[in-house]
Amino acid sequence: MMGMYFEFKDSLHNFLIYGWNTSTLSSFLVIIAVCFALALLIEAGRALHSILSHRANLSPLVYAKTSRNVAETTPLLRSLIIPTNVDQIVKRKIKYHIGMSLLHVAKVVVAYVVMLAVMSYNAWVFVTVVIGSALGYLIFGAIQHKITTADTPDTHVINNQDDMLGTHSQTSYEPIG
Repeated sequence: MMGMYFEFKDSLHNFLIYGWNTSTLSSFLVIIAVCFALALLIEAGRALHSILSHRANLSPLVYAKTSRNVAETTPLLRSLIIPTNVDQIVKRKIKYHIGMSLLHVAKVVVAYVVMLAVMSYNAWVFVTVVIGSALGYLIFGAIQHKITTADTPDTHVINNQDDMLGTHSQTSYEPIG
């Protein structure tokens, strides 16, 4: 019976599959590297899912393509043209939804494998998964943020009631004395 506590050992017995044992340091390091890569892969999948979700929910004005000659219109009007075919929008959303569904299945499978690896109660595997997940979030979270904010137009945030009403009150401060 396996103990229900973490141990710092350099060998694994019956790791994930009955009979899969690591007796040498090199085979143990391969297992550690695979666990690290899987933890990175989980974070990459999360970022990719977020990017796909963001792209699927973009306004049709962002990716509009029409059969008319758009070059003849002014830049302002060109940005306001709506796709002529609603089926294009529906097909695009369906493609993104199918892609996100397949990605979700892959993420769940990899996450369960990583969970089972951690349940080996080997402290080195646990530390490796935590470090891999943190590094993956650091890398792929930054990429995700960069991509999703690049597609979003800049908006002005209204900070006070005067700006909301359109009256920009100017206050001047005079020194006392």
